[in-house]
Amino acid sequence: MYFCLYITTLSLLQRRNGVLMSPYTVTSSVGERRLVAWFQVGGAQRGEQDLYRCITQSTYGAAVSNFAELIVRVPPTPIAPPQLLRSGPTYLIIQLNTNSIVGDGPVIRREIVYRASHSPWSETHGVNSLTYKVWHLEPDTEYRISVLLTRPGEGGTGPPGPPLVSRTKCAEPMRPLRGLTASEIQSRQLLLQWEPVGYNLTRCHTYSLSLCYRYSTATGGGAGGNNATVRECLSVERNTSRFTLRDLPPFHAVHVRLALANPEGKKESREW
Repeated sequence: MYFCLYITTLSLLQRRNGVLMSPYTVTSSVGERRLVAWFQVGGAQRGEQDLYRCITQSTYGAAVSNFAELIVRVPPTPIAPPQLLRSGPTYLIIQLNTNSIVGDGPVIRREIVYRASHSPWSETHGVNSLTYKVWHLEPDTEYRISVLLTRPGEGGTGPPGPPLVSRTKCAEPMRPLRGLTASEIQSRQLLLQWEPVGYNLTRCHTYSLSLCYRYSTATGGGAGGNNATVRECLSVERNTSRFTLRDLPPFHAVHVRLALANPEGKKESREW
């Protein structure tokens, strides 16, 4: 807000309670014996809203202006965080929850600002309705979502409201694991290895990896004997890409495959 007074000497700004203010002052010449003073009140807070007047002082006396009202408009901000309506592997649907605000309206623009909790980078999107679907998110990742409100006038955008902290769901594994081979073959054991397991394949931070194998053995004696098939699946430690199968029968064909699973689905490799 700006206050103006024609002066001949020193000018001051006085609050209704008598306190003299010291804002930044710019003066410019109006005539040969007269000046105009502009008082710029910057960064005013709600508690500074009041009536003010200009005072001039000189050795010959003083003069005062009428009171003018300083009105402080505080930018709006939501009181509560957004509400989660539904989540998926790559999206979160939220309700803005902006019925209760602090600050002054009217609200002329709503925006959401969001980021992954582990990331310093954020994105801001304008919103035209009270619900919004945040797209293109990473599966099984925690996000923080806040709402920005704006009122008319310069500096009318308030600070972000309280954040909603929510996690997307897991997605089905991208594909089966590849590269399953035997790097070492002995009479009763096989050392197997495969490609490293990463989030780009699991699409979830909670997953399991199993190594399944089978082989056939003869049962009974003579030419009329039958074959029995031994089948077993073993749990493999996470973040590993090798495993040793032990206690196998010598000189037998052993068929192996890998199974990668998370809460949303399962992918099995081709049997080797």
